[in-house]
Amino acid sequence: MSVSWQGEMLLAGLGTRTAANVRANRAVTLLWPALIPGQHALIVDGWAEVREQPDECLGVLIRPEKAVLHVTRAHTLGV
Repeated sequence: MSVSWQGEMLLAGLGTRTAANVRANRAVTLLWPALIPGQHALIVDGWAEVREQPDECLGVLIRPEKAVLHVTRAHTLGV
C-alpha cells in the first residue's frame, strides 16, 4: 500500500474490512518492516479516520502520534 503526506496527516488507501476496523477503533499502528535483518523498521502509532475518495475508493487519514525506529535482529544460524 502506498502512503503519502496530506498536510500533517498520512493518506492511504484501504479496503472495506480495514475501513470497518477503523470505524470500530480509530487507534492504528503502521509498520514499515526492515528490508534486510539488522536494518531499521519504522513503527508509527496514530489515530485514523475513513474518508470517501472522489473516485469512490476508500481512503484513510492518519494523524501520527508517536513513532519508533526499531533495529531488527540479524538472523543467526542455529538460533
